[in-house]
Amino acid sequence: MVQKLGLLVILKTVQKQGFFTTVFEIPNGIIQHIAKQAQVLLPSDKEWIGI
Repeated sequence: MVQKLGLLVILKTVQKQGFFTTVFEIPNGIIQHIAKQAQVLLPSDKEWIGI
Protein backbone atom coordinates (compact mmCIF):
# COMPACT_ATOMS: atom_id res chain seq x y z
CA MET A 1 0.00 0.00 0.00
CA VAL A 2 2.95 2.33 0.53
CA GLN A 3 3.77 2.17 -3.17
CA LYS A 4 0.17 2.90 -4.16
CA LEU A 5 0.00 5.97 -1.93
CA GLY A 6 3.42 7.16 -3.12
CA LEU A 7 2.34 6.87 -6.73
CA LEU A 8 -0.92 8.71 -6.10
CA VAL A 9 0.87 11.51 -4.25
CA ILE A 10 3.44 11.97 -7.01
CA LEU A 11 0.82 11.85 -9.78
CA LYS A 12 -1.43 14.36 -8.05
CA THR A 13 1.37 16.80 -7.29
CA VAL A 14 2.69 16.60 -10.87
CA GLN A 15 -0.84 17.24 -12.10
CA LYS A 16 -1.15 20.39 -9.96
CA GLN A 17 2.41 21.74 -10.11
CA GLY A 18 3.45 20.63 -13.57
CA PHE A 19 6.78 19.20 -12.38
CA PHE A 20 8.09 16.32 -10.28
CA THR A 21 9.08 16.77 -6.66
CA THR A 22 10.15 14.37 -3.93
CA VAL A 23 7.57 12.96 -1.57
CA PHE A 24 9.52 14.45 1.35
CA GLU A 25 8.86 17.99 0.05
CA ILE A 26 5.09 17.48 0.04
CA PRO A 27 3.27 18.65 3.19
CA ASN A 28 1.89 15.88 5.39
CA GLY A 29 -1.62 17.35 5.20
CA ILE A 30 -1.72 16.83 1.43
CA ILE A 31 -0.54 13.24 1.79
CA GLN A 32 -3.20 12.60 4.43
CA HIS A 33 -5.90 14.08 2.19
CA ILE A 34 -4.87 11.95 -0.80
CA ALA A 35 -4.76 8.81 1.39
CA LYS A 36 -8.21 9.56 2.77
CA GLN A 37 -9.71 10.16 -0.67
CA ALA A 38 -8.13 6.97 -2.05
CA GLN A 39 -9.19 5.04 1.07
CA VAL A 40 -5.60 3.98 1.70
CA LEU A 41 -4.22 3.62 5.22
CA LEU A 42 -1.37 5.95 6.06
CA PRO A 43 1.84 3.98 6.52
CA SER A 44 4.03 4.45 9.58
CA ASP A 45 6.96 6.85 9.27
CA LYS A 46 9.31 3.87 9.13
CA GLU A 47 7.41 2.34 6.20
CA TRP A 48 7.06 5.69 4.42
CA ILE A 49 10.76 6.49 4.58
CA GLY A 50 11.71 2.94 3.65
CA ILE A 51 14.12 2.24 6.48
